[in-house]
Amino acid sequence: MKFGKAIPHDVHIEPTANMGFFVHVGCCHVVFTDIGTMVDALTEYLQNPKGVAQEYSRDCGGGKATIERATTTQGVAVVPGPTGSGGIVR
Repeated sequence: MKFGKAIPHDVHIEPTANMGFFVHVGCCHVVFTDIGTMVDALTEYLQNPKGVAQEYSRDCGGGKATIERATTTQGVAVVPGPTGSGGIVR
């Protein structure tokens, strides 16, 4: 048996009043408008946390994304984090 964290950051999921989900992964905060998109994104993160973190960092210009970069057709919206960072998850 190996000991240690399976993924580098804790994942917290909060359901919203409009059938969406507010997901916290480390300092990243992402709002999903549907469960399927959330499950797909979290599955990708759990299978490859380093790769997803690198993609997130690249897509967000080093963590400087704003909510205008997401579209509702993606099922995802960006929420600024406590340090002003945001992220887009497919």
